[in-house]
Amino acid sequence: LIEHDVIIADHCHIATAATINGGVSIGTGTLIGSNSNVKQGATIGDRCVIGMGQQVLANCEAGTSMP
Repeated sequence: LIEHDVIIADHCHIATAATINGGVSIGTGTLIGSNSNVKQGATIGDRCVIGMGQQVLANCEAGTSMP
C-alpha cells in the first residue's frame, strides 16, 4: 500500500504487503521488505535496506540497514 504524496526515487524495490504511509520520501536504490511499515512523513535515504516486517518510525540516513 502506497499512500498520498509519497516520493520514490529511481531503482527502488518495494516488496509485497509493505505499507508506505503519506508524505514519505524514499531515496535511490532503497529496498523495502515485505510486510514493512514506514510511518507518515519519514525520509529514507539512498541505498537503505529495510528488512521484512520492520517498522520505520523515524528518518533513516543513507546506507542504513534494518535487517
